[in-house]
Amino acid sequence: MFCSTLITGTLKATNKKVESPPQSCSMCFNDRGECTQLTVGYVMDKQLGNTGGLGGVYGILYAIGYGKFLFIFVWAIRMTSCFF
Repeated sequence: MFCSTLITGTLKATNKKVESPPQSCSMCFNDRGECTQLTVGYVMDKQLGNTGGLGGVYGILYAIGYGKFLFIFVWAIRMTSCFF
């Protein structure tokens, strides 16, 4: 099963607007009808919104002003995984 989402809203505490790009979601089910896999936050068009092309909670944090911290954090994780 596939779906897509588009989130727009304003955070009351900071009064900052969040406009996410369209994101795709997917779910896989087994023979008993149980969800075995859930994929969310995959951005379909990085040009839209004010989240810097990021999806999920990373996009929300970027839109409210934590973007520089996120890129440093993601870069550090990638560099660490290169060595192991």
